[in-house]
Amino acid sequence: MPLEQLSVLNDADVLIWGTEKDSDRVALEDEPLYRALTPVDQGRQVFTGGLLAGAIYFNSVLSLPFVLDRLFPALASTLGDEGP
Repeated sequence: MPLEQLSVLNDADVLIWGTEKDSDRVALEDEPLYRALTPVDQGRQVFTGGLLAGAIYFNSVLSLPFVLDRLFPALASTLGDEGP
């Protein structure tokens, strides 16, 4: 998605960013359009590390349990255990 279209993410309950390296997150956080997003302003986002991002992208019967075991707690923490 081009950065100019990031505003479509304002309606999201929570954002999951597939950041594989710390530098990916830093580059994203440097974008003014990113900082203007409502979920970002409200702290409703989850950043993956390289291992979790790879498991999400690989999307196999072996990687999905790994993703669920790590992503659900991160989402629950981000949403304050309330859910969307």
